Amino acid sequence: MISTTESSTPEHSAPTGHILVVEDDSDSSEMLESWLEEQGHTVCLAANAAEALVLLELERPDLVLLDLVLPDVSGFTVLERIRRKHPVNSLPVIMLTAQEDSDDIIQGFRLGASDYAKKPVDLELLSSRIKRQLQLKAGSNRQIANFRIDRKLGAGGMGVVYAATHMVTGDRVALKVLHRSMAFDHDYVARFMRETELASRVKHENVVAVIDAGCWEETYYLAMELIEGDDVFDLVSEGRLSLKETLDIAVQVTRGIAAIHDEGILHRDIKPENVLLDRQWIAKISDFGIARELTGNSRLTDPGVGFGTVAYTSPEQMLGEGDQRSDFYSLGATIFFMVTGKDPFPADKPPTLIYSLKNSRVPRMSEYNKKLQPALVELVAGMMQPQEHRRISDHRRVISVLERVRDALPED
Repeated sequence: MISTTESSTPEHSAPTGHILVVEDDSDSSEMLESWLEEQGHTVCLAANAAEALVLLELERPDLVLLDLVLPDVSGFTVLERIRRKHPVNSLPVIMLTAQEDSDDIIQGFRLGASDYAKKPVDLELLSSRIKRQLQLKAGSNRQIANFRIDRKLGAGGMGVVYAATHMVTGDRVALKVLHRSMAFDHDYVARFMRETELASRVKHENVVAVIDAGCWEETYYLAMELIEGDDVFDLVSEGRLSLKETLDIAVQVTRGIAAIHDEGILHRDIKPENVLLDRQWIAKISDFGIARELTGNSRLTDPGVGFGTVAYTSPEQMLGEGDQRSDFYSLGATIFFMVTGKDPFPADKPPTLIYSLKNSRVPRMSEYNKKLQPALVELVAGMMQPQEHRRISDHRRVISVLERVRDALPED
């Protein structure tokens, strides 16, 4: 269904393009075709996934409007196939969905969607989103607030991160931008603003610093210090860390976690990918996207939802519960990976199985390296105890053991 009650022609001259509409409802596709042509676009129609993939190569569209519910295969599958050949910056894809489930929308963004529109479609809103995506593709909309976008660094379910430059000071920043379409959803905006507020509260050398945040022309953004370096996952995977360097990084991350907890915040996503190393070899904890505030009794303010990366998160966090001790579990799992190069639990298994494994055994680094110092093996095993009351979660104790083991190692 397409709603025509809110349609209007944009006030300013908008870029036009060749648009592929993938929609199995003939009335809706014909309505979209007529409306798009009135806007100055050229249009080709596909009623199913097979037609869409053929037309994609024959017609070379500038933009795709993709219904997520198709008669042959899921729109998510079509999106995945599109992204195998066409990067995000070369072919924008706007999802059309009647689903109210925000998880479906986030999944679409993770698979490479550029934007979305809910059905019945508000044509005025869709027009502005098509205009924006065509502008971005043409490179004609590269400014947000006082920042000039230089290049894309990455994307997630709720936003895109760019390397950008402050046009007054010349400072280079990492600019996280909430997907434009999510700016019209109060829940998404609240989540983004909560991340902004929590991240800006922590001032510590081992936590990525927030520089600026705000809303500019309905675009919510968060400017952070740009770390010109690698994350721990890449460093370990490429074999670029000695044990001494690994333990030094672990000490720094522990100090950063202590600073986060001192501000009454639980990070909830400590993992190798979220620890960055700058050119001075200073470790920085990043990504407060699922962080939560703690109450006076040191419990979560909004329990009941499990978040995090299953291989690294604590058992209680998988149930939507937990306190500061959950971050220490994740820190222990991160140190496990840094030292052994192995995930403590198989990330490709179902969450229910991983939860069972976490509660039935504590992984020991000596299984992979029998020459490791017993004090280090016991520390990490203690941090990964499934029972919260048995878990090592005193940052001073963790730092003390890490430093003692590190300082006893021979120079590289």
